[in-house]
Amino acid sequence: MNSLLSRITQTPGQCGDRPCIRGMRIRVSDILEMLAENVSASEILEDFPDLEMADIQACLMFAARRTRRRNYCRNQQQPIGSISQPKLTQPQP
Repeated sequence: MNSLLSRITQTPGQCGDRPCIRGMRIRVSDILEMLAENVSASEILEDFPDLEMADIQACLMFAARRTRRRNYCRNQQQPIGSISQPKLTQPQP
């Protein structure tokens, strides 16, 4: 599963410093939003020919791991969209 997460990159100055897929300008959040809107994985792969199925799986794994972080939802009555996103650390070369 860690090999899936290695597909998620974060490059300073690219896409607003948001996590992307394999250094491309395809944000993880965009793929997750499409999945949430019932766009099928096959449709996403058709729309983004540089993506692979493992990239979509990596986005889902990344999201699952982010929600495991301690204190992610400190106040369950607070709308999830208003919770500030934790900063990711930059990978060390």
